[in-house]
Amino acid sequence: MVYCGLILLKYCDSIHNKEQSSLKIQDAKKLINKLEYTQGIMEIIEKSALDHHINRRDKHKIILIQPKTGLDIKHSTIRIPLALLYVAKAMLHEKFEVIFIDQRITQEWKEKLEAELQTDDILCVGIGVIAGKQIKYATEISNIIKSHDATIPIVWGGPHPSLSPQTTIVHPLVDCLVIDDGELTFVNLAKTLQNEGDLHCVDNLVFKQNSEIVMTKKSEKVDVNKFPMPAYELVNIEDYICSQATGGRDLIEGRDFLMVTSRGCTHRCTFCYLTGLHEQSYRAVSPELVIEHIKYLVNEHGINTIKIVEDNFFNYLGRAKKICELLIKEKINVKFMATCRIDYVYHYPMDVLKLIREAGFVELYLGVESGSNRVLEYTKKDITVEQILVANRKLKEAGITPRYSFMIGFPTETKEEMLQTLKLMARLVDENPNAHTTGVQIYMPYPGNPLFDESIKYGYKPLQTLEEYAETHWNKVSTPWLDRETTEFIEKLSYLTYFADGKTSIEYSRPHYFIKKMLDLYTKIVRLRIRHNFYFFTPEIFVLKKYLDY
Repeated sequence: MVYCGLILLKYCDSIHNKEQSSLKIQDAKKLINKLEYTQGIMEIIEKSALDHHINRRDKHKIILIQPKTGLDIKHSTIRIPLALLYVAKAMLHEKFEVIFIDQRITQEWKEKLEAELQTDDILCVGIGVIAGKQIKYATEISNIIKSHDATIPIVWGGPHPSLSPQTTIVHPLVDCLVIDDGELTFVNLAKTLQNEGDLHCVDNLVFKQNSEIVMTKKSEKVDVNKFPMPAYELVNIEDYICSQATGGRDLIEGRDFLMVTSRGCTHRCTFCYLTGLHEQSYRAVSPELVIEHIKYLVNEHGINTIKIVEDNFFNYLGRAKKICELLIKEKINVKFMATCRIDYVYHYPMDVLKLIREAGFVELYLGVESGSNRVLEYTKKDITVEQILVANRKLKEAGITPRYSFMIGFPTETKEEMLQTLKLMARLVDENPNAHTTGVQIYMPYPGNPLFDESIKYGYKPLQTLEEYAETHWNKVSTPWLDRETTEFIEKLSYLTYFADGKTSIEYSRPHYFIKKMLDLYTKIVRLRIRHNFYFFTPEIFVLKKYLDY
């Protein structure tokens, strides 16, 4: 049924012009009649909250909802939902009333939602969504809203709707999608709904109305300096402060909080969602506004450890250096983790790395991905294994803790190349005991980047429904070019390597003394497995799956 919707949307693309594209039901019948399975497609397209001609002029309340993810541990994995709160800031600026509900935090979220739905002033509901279990929770929330009042528009935003609008908009519980940045688009959408205007004139939307699926034109990116801080006033910040250390022995156990200062990345990694979402663009908040943001978190909420979790903090070194210089000048005593790249560190002179360290950047998160030069070239990482090793030594000398990420399961990647990645993980920790190696991630093709198209050439069949995307997660192989033996091997690695550095598992589980000793012992076992390529008998994987329930 949803496959039919994809065919229809593909037809939409073929008639897309600069202004918009729409597909009328009568024009689509010729296509539908040629399909083997057509039952229900008409109803899916026709049923939309936007078809109800009601007076929305007096409606001014917006409900924004953050669904669960399936791995939600308070003060550990539950982090502040910055994307929705930036949208909320823009809505508040335009004098809309915003009700924010975080399903991960509020146990009585359903009662709170139902109470709000009893009022008569709800203009629309926005839900942020990424692929995986969060889709399941988002559809459950949407069903509650639809069951209560089918005239309330349900708007989905976030990475998944932006990258895979076709599989999202055809779902009967979704009326509208906000594509890419949400601040300006959601404001324009809300104003248009309130004024009974024409949604075709709102850029960056996909919606269902009057038996049409409409894709409006894309507009320029949002100016991130307009709203440099999210709507902290809508949440209890204490709910999102974590207490675990952020990195190696140099970090304190403190009040750890998330922050973003830019969006996008100018690099070309073929597997990265950013190449589809931000199209290699980069927008950054000015250094002065970044410092004001940091001061607010420090002075108002006692934050002393900040993770800057954007895509590439050091994309422009001049801006990053200015922030470092201001931090030193203002004597802001905060420890930072930020994203960086291996080739940056490789080329940075030692005085730059020492400036970064002096400013408080005690940890850098760097994407290594593979221990094979061929795979690095294939995925256009634009780094080499030699650069990785040199960068690791330089960071050790500068006193900066590196946290490395890895990915396996790419098309054409051999098992031998996967083993090279494992060997590199072990070597990085051997040569720099402070280094962290996060568990290997399994490559999953995702729309919008070059490797997605390449994956199709190797037999990958794109997912076609929200339900299918809801079943995807970080430790499950879903690609056809891997045989059963290699698939089982990779899925084991996604668990085992979480313990390989002897730090990551302890950092996030914060175990008691006895459990910590057991984890220390298990780390030794994992590293022996890596050194001797022994992965045949792994009964602990069963225990881990049961414990994580994921």
